Amino acid sequence: MKRKTLLVILACIPFIASSQNSTWEKEMISVTEGTSEHIIMGAAGIESAQWDQLQHPKFWQQIMILSPDSVLVNVGSTRQIIAKMSNKDWHTQTEAEKTVFKDSVRTLLGLNADERINVTTGKNDFYRFDLVFESLPKGVSAFEQFGVDPWYAQSILLIESPGRMQKSSVGAYGPFQLMPSVADLWD
Repeated sequence: MKRKTLLVILACIPFIASSQNSTWEKEMISVTEGTSEHIIMGAAGIESAQWDQLQHPKFWQQIMILSPDSVLVNVGSTRQIIAKMSNKDWHTQTEAEKTVFKDSVRTLLGLNADERINVTTGKNDFYRFDLVFESLPKGVSAFEQFGVDPWYAQSILLIESPGRMQKSSVGAYGPFQLMPSVADLWD
């Protein structure tokens, strides 16, 4: 399976949830790596509906492969990319220079003064499919066992803390970044 296709999945969670039904087996793909077999969810539905061609997924595809030493300046509501620059160059500017730059982007594009201009850092150090891949079948199986669309398992594992067992600043922990109060409900 192509890495690009799997990355597109992440950006389409709201669409995926509304498009899947209880016949998940047709979406499952067996991937053999050495002597191990892994079951993951396919992306045929995303591709056939062309959700991978929407601006937001295309934006996040770029962020997921972009190094953290780079940033994409983008229009918040559409994720239209305005510029790519080094993270260092962006952060060495004064707040006044950043404001002037963002205002000039709004003027150039004819945007409202309240339109957000975002500066999004590359995250290829965070989205580590290679570290999560081994966990996908277990997550897919668990979600399926409880009657929950396994797309969520795959997508959440890839988004929340790929390959890391970290505690978030608000207390969520583990591969699915569950809050303690939510995890207690499953006990």
